[in-house]
This record gives sequence, structure tokens and C-alpha cells, in this order.
Amino acid sequence: MRCFMYAPNLATHFLTVAEENSGSNALLFADRELRYGDLRDMALQLASKLRYLGLAKGDVFVICGEKTPTTYALLLACLLSGAPYVMLDPDNPGERQRKILDRCRPRFLYVGEGEQAAALSAVAADAGIETITPERLDASPSNLFEPPAISGNTPAYVMFTSGSTGFPKGAVMSHSNVARLIAWSRDRFGFGPGEILTNVNPLYFDNSVFDIYSSLFTGAALAPFTKDETLNPAELLRGIAARGCTSWFSVPSFLMYLDSLRALSPATMPGIRRFVFGGEGYPLARLQSLHKKFADQAELVNVYGPTECTCICSAYTVTERDFNDLQGFPPLGALTPEFSGLVVDDDGNEVPAGQPGELVLFGPCVGLGYYNDTERTAQAFGARSRNGLYLDRSYRTGDLVTVSPQDGRIRIHGRKDNQIKHMGYRIELEEIENALCTIPGVHQAAALHGKRFGNSCLAAAISADPGLTEKGVLDQLRARVPAYMVPSELHFRDTLPKNANGKLDRKLLTSEYLGET
Repeated sequence: MRCFMYAPNLATHFLTVAEENSGSNALLFADRELRYGDLRDMALQLASKLRYLGLAKGDVFVICGEKTPTTYALLLACLLSGAPYVMLDPDNPGERQRKILDRCRPRFLYVGEGEQAAALSAVAADAGIETITPERLDASPSNLFEPPAISGNTPAYVMFTSGSTGFPKGAVMSHSNVARLIAWSRDRFGFGPGEILTNVNPLYFDNSVFDIYSSLFTGAALAPFTKDETLNPAELLRGIAARGCTSWFSVPSFLMYLDSLRALSPATMPGIRRFVFGGEGYPLARLQSLHKKFADQAELVNVYGPTECTCICSAYTVTERDFNDLQGFPPLGALTPEFSGLVVDDDGNEVPAGQPGELVLFGPCVGLGYYNDTERTAQAFGARSRNGLYLDRSYRTGDLVTVSPQDGRIRIHGRKDNQIKHMGYRIELEEIENALCTIPGVHQAAALHGKRFGNSCLAAAISADPGLTEKGVLDQLRARVPAYMVPSELHFRDTLPKNANGKLDRKLLTSEYLGET
């Protein structure tokens, strides 16, 4: 029996799916299988324990743990409680963790087991935030839990992304936003009982939203793969085959890496019916290799969508025709039924079809804004009229696109600002620059993004005191930003060039250091 098509309350939605699929597998780990009925009971028990400890509807709950049954059950417990959750990267530098905790001011921080737990507990203590450990959860009593009244507009989660001021932005998504994503993914891909989705994406990365909600809220199974498993291609592929995975979702970089190792083939991924990829462009010259290997077995789907809009707003199925010209990337396709859009110029006026401009998104999957950040919410979110008759909630993506007047396909051409995609992560170049400028002896910094042999590459140019070394500066930067924000090369200059307006000339520096090689 299939679950109902659309329910704005994710708590009710999950409980219904779990009841209908009680005896079916929900989570498939390397050493353990967890059925829907067991996962439901675990989530309800944890929700009861959290209520006992003092978590109330509307409280933010931060989860920092490995991919374990408890981590997934805690996520569900937050949804059942009406408490928005935040997934925190345990490998983030303490400074960035402090910024995120300061922004969202959670009621509790859950720290799982592992070597980072003690360090993170110290960060939380400094911020005056109460920590919950696995031992404390185990010791807490639980009673029958009845979810509170939860509306579709209740926040479900907060996903933090890079911020241009050096302070991460927390995109807030509602229960209704996510429910629409679930309905679309089920209709588009046929997810439900019998499907097994991979979860190779980190839980703090917005691609994992698709993994979790397209599986555990449709009756499909989710196969989580830990960081160690994803770092070992042979082990990863053995696990995918052994667990019978039918659907893959990741950034293109990961697929290109596996393909470069000659690891991808129908023999190593016998059950895969579709490859879904997004978060950055997949060069057609590289994508052709994957298509040739799997054209008779699996669908290849290029998806696009900002974190602020439940991570997917378009999907395009790649076909043989897309390889007639190997320059560039596959199109984004047309917007899904949950979205509509406008392409506008710098003044916000709609541009004719076929001309480039910024993509503005409308629809029920547009999020609620940035958590505890009204200024940046006002800059990106709003309400505007598309026909002069009424207002509709909107989000300015900052992505420069064109829309084909013939078939409505969207093609992306870059960013309006200095926000870029690298290794699937959305990064504000200014956040890297701000972090570099906090290093003693660094006077000015420019973070640069370009290509090396067709692959995304981060570099930086700095003016600094004599005596600083590339290794020394990058070592200090690693203590300030995540690893994916650390440039692969650093260039020292006496001064950084300015353009005619007196602003930092990133274009000149990018051309000088990151011209196509």
C-alpha cells in the first residue's frame, strides 16, 4: 500500500509510512538492518526522552554524529517534536562550529561517539549550550509520546551554507517545503517499497536531504555509507552491490573520481537503475564515459536546486543527443511542477527568453529564509508579482541562466556574485578571504575559483608580511574553515590588483593563476 500523496506534517507522514511498511527494511547498514517499525519505535522513544530533558516545539536541536541508527532516529524525533534540527560537521574547525552554534542558539547539542566528541563538547560549553551524549540519552526515561500539533509552516531543519560576511547562513526549510520534495521525488523516480537509495552524501550537506526524505518517507530503504566507506572505493562498491542499491545520488566530482579509477561498471553496480547528480556541473566530455557504460541499465539525471529551496528544483534526463557537442555541461532541464521562475536583469526586470539573467524561483518549495538573520533574508527572499495581480514568495538564486525559447530548458552560466560551487559545496569566496585575513601577517586576500584540466579548482592570492610560507598560511587556514574551502594553491604578491572602480580585480587574478591548463 502506498502512502498518501502529500501531507504537510512530516511527523504524520513518517508515522503513516512506517505503519504501512512496518516489516520492511528502512535502514541498511553494513552490519545491521533496521525495519520501519523498529525505526519508528526508536524515534518515538527518543522524542519522549528529549521531551523529558526539556526539548520543546520550536527549539533548535543540533546533531553531530556519525551515520548510525541513533543519528537517523534523532532526526525523526526532532520532526516528531516540532523541533528544527541542524546537522553539524564534526570535522569543521572549532571556530566555524562556534559561529553556527551562536547563530542558531540550540536548546541542545547531541554529540555522538568519536574523537571529535570531547572537542565539540568543549566548544558547546564555551557557548553556554547544553550537550547530550549517548550515555545521557540511554539513562533518560521515556513514556508514550504524542507528537504536538505541527503545521506545514513549522521549520523542519536548518541547513548551514557558506556566508559572504564570514558567518555561515542557515537556510530554514518547513515541513510543507520538504513534503513537496517527497511528493515530487516519488512521482518523478517512482521511489517506494523495493527501492534502495544510497546515502553517500554527508548528513550536513544538502544533497543528503534528497537521500533521506526520498527513502524513509516513501517506503523505500536507505543505505548509509560512512566517511571511511566512501574513502575506500572498493569497499564502497562492494557495499552498494551487497545491499542491492538501486539509486545513486552524489556530486559529479565523486562519480568522476570513481570513473577515473575504472571502478564504475554494470558489474560493480548491478542493481543501480539511476544515477542522480547535482551540486556542480558535470562536464559532458566526462559524463559521456558514464553514459556509455550504463546507457542500457540506468537513467542519468542532472538535477539543480539551491539549499534555500529543498535542494532540487529541476531535473534533466541525459540522452545520447546531449553528446553531439562535448563542450560545457548538460542542461538543467525545465523547472519541476513545484516551482516557477523568472529570469531578471540587475534591476529585477524580466528579460526575454534566451537572454541571460538571474534566476528567481517561486513556489511551495521556497524556504522560510535564513535563521536569525533578517538582513540577509531580506536580500534574498521576498514577495513579488509576476503578473501585476498578486504577490508570490520568491528567492533570488544568484545563478545566471538562460532559458531556451524552443523547449524551456535552463542552462546555467555562472554566479552573479562571488558564490561558487566546488566539490559540490556552495562556497562564498569572501568567507575564505575573511578567514585568510584573520591570519597574523596577512594584509589582503583574494579567493579564486577556476578550472584545472576541466576540474573545479580553488586558489588564493595574498599580500603578506615577509617570512610567511604557503604551508604555514594554509595550515592556519585549515583551523578556520572546512577542508573543502582550503585552496589547493596559494600565491604571494606585494599588492593585489584593483579594477577601474578600485575594487579587488578577481577576474584578472583568476585569469593569471587559473586559466585553463
